[in-house]
Amino acid sequence: MKKLWDQAELMAIEYLKKNNYHILETNFKYGRIGEIDIIGKKDEKVIFFEVKYRRNDTFWFPEESITKTKKQKIYYTIEFYCFENSINMEEIEFHIITLLWDLQKDFLIKHYKNVDIWF
Repeated sequence: MKKLWDQAELMAIEYLKKNNYHILETNFKYGRIGEIDIIGKKDEKVIFFEVKYRRNDTFWFPEESITKTKKQKIYYTIEFYCFENSINMEEIEFHIITLLWDLQKDFLIKHYKNVDIWF
């Protein structure tokens, strides 16, 4: 399963690069509080990406797995990153990239821009 997740994250990075995002960091961790999958930049704006992958949509879509608790962890991790890097929290965005494995063994990618991270 880890190998498939790694492939999904690499596909998300490839997608972002093709869409003119500059990747600053991947898998940024804030201790045991949380992790940001991808941190990127586009048009002078720092953007934090949560990548969600599902093998199928039988139980729920990938974007539905971002719970209130997950949002809190993401928010505190973004806040820490911004503090450490002198970034104004009002000048950032949070995006979600979802990848759903389809029947032809390929990923269907959705990009949700400027998602509300407040919990």
